[in-house]
Amino acid sequence: MGLCLAGCTVPIEDSQTSAIRGGTTDDGDPAVVALSVLGVYSYCTATLIAPKTILTAGHCVLTGMEADFGTDADNPTQSIDVKTSVRHPMYSALGAPYDFALLQLASAPTGVRPIALDGAALGEADLGRTIRHVGYGVTDDSTSAGGGTRRTVSYTINKIDGMLVYSGAQGEQTCTGDSGGPGLVMTGAGEVIATVTSDGPDCQLSQDGWDDRVDLVQDWIVATVSMWDTPPTFVADASSGSNAGSASGSGGSSDGTADSGADSAGGCSATRSSAAWLALVVVPFARRRRVRSRLVGGPIPG
Repeated sequence: MGLCLAGCTVPIEDSQTSAIRGGTTDDGDPAVVALSVLGVYSYCTATLIAPKTILTAGHCVLTGMEADFGTDADNPTQSIDVKTSVRHPMYSALGAPYDFALLQLASAPTGVRPIALDGAALGEADLGRTIRHVGYGVTDDSTSAGGGTRRTVSYTINKIDGMLVYSGAQGEQTCTGDSGGPGLVMTGAGEVIATVTSDGPDCQLSQDGWDDRVDLVQDWIVATVSMWDTPPTFVADASSGSNAGSASGSGGSSDGTADSGADSAGGCSATRSSAAWLALVVVPFARRRRVRSRLVGGPIPG
């Protein structure tokens, strides 16, 4: 579509976006947020990893994004515009390796603490380990019901390869709208983000969804976030829970404050002012999807 800025994509109605099935409504996890376009509808999930930075999937990058905080994306406790977006340089598509994007917020949220990330390499010893997904996706991709409510579901890691993590259980899976959300694992230092939801089968099928591994892109995350924010915290040994702290700084305080950073960086800039024109294109689509979207069990954008 000719109206989109370079490096951006426009949502397609039949594209895979992930939502949580078999989960429960999640009134916790305040650092997990919904992504919406011009405040009209939620379509993906993201996680606060530094005072003014959220991590999501590369295929979730659009023009005119904002982060909506709170359990209900339709009635957010606070909404903050996305100022800058940067996809991983090796991003190619949803469901593929390096499906990551970092988004700079226009300001730090109030009273929200960033979540630390997994700095330990995942391997065979992590098979069978519990992973908890959080997202705003739908609960039934055939009807698009249930989207816009933050949900969570836990099950085991079933497969790990060189780039991706596969997980799921009977009747429990991420679905449309959960993409970009976190896969959390417990350590001695608390939960950390081990994966980012990327893609999966139809939500009704008892097959694994797949996530991209955060441990493989630590250097890129630190280097990119450092352009505008305090670098996030990485836990060095997820299996033992030893906390190495930040690769080059703290992940931020509980009140979400941080030093001012750069105004822009490489990638697709997505400020409200630069994207207001997109409303004419996005809003009709968004309204159609809003009618159909309400989550069943806990969705993750895909």
